[in-house]
Amino acid sequence: MSVLSVQGVTKKIGSRMIVEDVNMSINEGEIYGFLGPNGAGKTTTIRMIVGLIKPTKGTIRIAGYDIQKERSKALSQVGTIVENPETYGYLTGQQNLIHYARLAGIPTHGKRIREVLDIVGLTGRENEKVRRYSLGMRQRLGLAQALLARPQLLVLDEPTNGLDPAGMREFRGLMQQLADTGMAVFVSSHLLSELEQICHRVAIIKSGRIIAEEKMSDITEGSVRSVSVRVNSAIAAEKALLDAKLTAQVVADNLLSVQIEPDAVPHMVRTLVSSNVDIFSIEPVKESLENTFLDLTDGLQINPSTREIAPGGDTHA
Repeated sequence: MSVLSVQGVTKKIGSRMIVEDVNMSINEGEIYGFLGPNGAGKTTTIRMIVGLIKPTKGTIRIAGYDIQKERSKALSQVGTIVENPETYGYLTGQQNLIHYARLAGIPTHGKRIREVLDIVGLTGRENEKVRRYSLGMRQRLGLAQALLARPQLLVLDEPTNGLDPAGMREFRGLMQQLADTGMAVFVSSHLLSELEQICHRVAIIKSGRIIAEEKMSDITEGSVRSVSVRVNSAIAAEKALLDAKLTAQVVADNLLSVQIEPDAVPHMVRTLVSSNVDIFSIEPVKESLENTFLDLTDGLQINPSTREIAPGGDTHA
């Protein structure tokens, strides 16, 4: 069943086209990644989905409710976290949740608050002041807040910003746990490696338009682009392969990368053996989300240390 349906959504401000003819559909139990360069239209799209701004045209339905015509019913099915959630440091975790439940018109009896604290792993820490919480704990408290109304759709915009690797792993586990209950999770992030590990499908937006939407399995289990070959001498191996009209590049003293089709691997092996190169291993290098993203966005820069989309891109919001 489709929990979020975005059909022909466009946002125009004056003569400037911010988002154009965006179509997406997210199902129960699905983790859906949304990525693009800075300024591609991600934030504008998210703001329309959660009802903060109106589309110029098009339809957004959440759990079957039209967000323009049945706004309160539609938004009652959405929980959201945008980067670092707002919390009150002088209140305890539980007091924060009671406050937000009251603002949202949710009954503040203890049962639901205890449930969400348990879901996010804060049981036993709920009576501590939030100012003493780590960033990861504050993110989990924000998630608890988003879950109070039992939403069918969870919208997360850069949910792991600032978290250390352990915090990221914990948050991934929480998203997978929620999807396993049937909740649809829509997550936007610059961290390609994070999306690659958890998403069932991803959409890539560029210049306000969706330019690709694919199953993650189709990306990561697709055709082999190259092989990584470990040998006794990468320099000798590279020369032999280049002489044989194969594309090879030295990666380290005993490692090289070879751009090759799978059916040409036996030819590569015969070439190396005949050139007295010892082969220790050959491993396929499969497609990745990063490679797909770079191909579709004209090679935008990726930070090599964080595998994060670097700032830049077009000027859309």
